Amino acid sequence: MFNLQFKYQVVSIVVLDHTADLRVRVEGRSFPIVLLKLGNFMMTQIYGTEIKMEREVSSEVEADEKENCVVRYLNDLLYTSESKQFEFRVKSVQIGNGKLRWTGAGHRIRSVESERGILIKAATYDRLSVSTDPAIVEITFDI
Repeated sequence: MFNLQFKYQVVSIVVLDHTADLRVRVEGRSFPIVLLKLGNFMMTQIYGTEIKMEREVSSEVEADEKENCVVRYLNDLLYTSESKQFEFRVKSVQIGNGKLRWTGAGHRIRSVESERGILIKAATYDRLSVSTDPAIVEITFDI
């Protein structure tokens, strides 16, 4: 289990040039840490930095291939946030037995007019690049 308070993680997040969408490169010490940071980067772009940790939410997706794992995970975060009207941060990512399980904490969106940042529609396979050794993900978000 990987926690947001893991002390010695080395993570680099770089926003890359893209004409119409949001493209990002995340590097870190392990694949689960990169996924955790990537998920939190995406949620911060949507909801900003002010999140009240009132309750937890979790889900799991199939993790058959690393590329599918990344896109399914990020789109599951988006789906969970929108369907449950819930702003959150990812607290942990676990990968094993062909599944990726994540847990987050946050709060219900209080009003439709709550301040939002970028509207991210989906994580895409467009120029998706995934490496587990070293742990690097480059992905494009449809905005």
